[in-house]
Amino acid sequence: MAPTLSAPRPPSRGRRFPLLWTAIAVAACGLALFGVRYEIPRQVDHYPILPATFVAELTAPATLDARRIANVATTGAGQIVSLPVEEGDVVAAGDVLGELDPRTNRAELAAAEASAASAARTVEMARAELARARSAQERLAREHQRQTSLAGRGVIASAALEASADALAQAQADRDRAEAAVAQALAEEKAATARTDVRRTLLDESTVRAPFAGIVTDVPVHVGDTLATGAPVATVVDPASLIFTAWLDEASVGAIRPGQRATVTLPGTPAETLGARVLQADRTVDSETREFTVDLVPDMAPSHWAIGQRARVTIGIAAREGALATPTRTLAPRGGEPGVWVVRDGRIHWRPITLGGVSGDRVEVLDGLSPGEIVVDADRPYEAMRVVPRSSEDGS
Repeated sequence: MAPTLSAPRPPSRGRRFPLLWTAIAVAACGLALFGVRYEIPRQVDHYPILPATFVAELTAPATLDARRIANVATTGAGQIVSLPVEEGDVVAAGDVLGELDPRTNRAELAAAEASAASAARTVEMARAELARARSAQERLAREHQRQTSLAGRGVIASAALEASADALAQAQADRDRAEAAVAQALAEEKAATARTDVRRTLLDESTVRAPFAGIVTDVPVHVGDTLATGAPVATVVDPASLIFTAWLDEASVGAIRPGQRATVTLPGTPAETLGARVLQADRTVDSETREFTVDLVPDMAPSHWAIGQRARVTIGIAAREGALATPTRTLAPRGGEPGVWVVRDGRIHWRPITLGGVSGDRVEVLDGLSPGEIVVDADRPYEAMRVVPRSSEDGS
């Protein structure tokens, strides 16, 4: 008996319905996600781009220095016996900063003064001897003239005339020796006086004095220390000469001009900000760092300062009227290209821009934006995301 072939079973209706419902659920989820992603607006900060005056700035590290600063040192060797100043003291020009033991210099000055006094007495005696010799020579010259006249009339013998001439010659020689003695005595007196001046100077220089009015910033020695010639005793700074020296990249050489305004910020609790102006720029670039220095004069001295203190300076280098700028926090670079998110019809779109200078928390936009457009600062933005302003403030 031949086998009987059975007809195929129709598809189960129960299997089609789960697949359909799954597809519907996936589509619904997709629509929901689409709606959440593209239709539900997110609150973000809006920043309108409006023309305004823009001052480009350069920011750089700096340290505090002074144009008038003196490391006052000894001009002789000796032991410190007095240090009447401390760090932070205010001194006037000529005030005593320190004193070396003066006993040796005092003794040597006394000896030099005694030698000078002896030389002065020698000069007096030589001058007295010269006066006697001159008087004798003048008297014998008159006598010889009278003897010559008498000999011409035959009144006296030639031997008497010769004796008169010999006496006159001897008197002239005595006068010459007396004049030489005076000259030698004067030279010795001058040398003794010079030695006295040297010793007096050395005694005076054993007292170290402030060369100008200022503030003592360092006293590296102590009473009892034995110092060599040229050893530092104290550092004096004129606070009116304080400057900040900043380091800028060589690309900024052409942007710096004397007189440009700047601000200086000194770290601290709280930080201190001062106005300043550019004094001068060094035209030598460091061969390793490729930087040059700029000196800035603060409008006033910091309330608390120390030479070498670190700071940060911001120099206004150029002002542009009608410039467009955006907050730096709105920048959203892509692949190394600068850009921002721009609002159009309630959605944001990324746009490349060309940047200019920086001023604080704003950066100039040279190309890519038009006046009146709005850029946003959004968390995890994406193309065509719907946005609304976070508040009525523009955030600028």
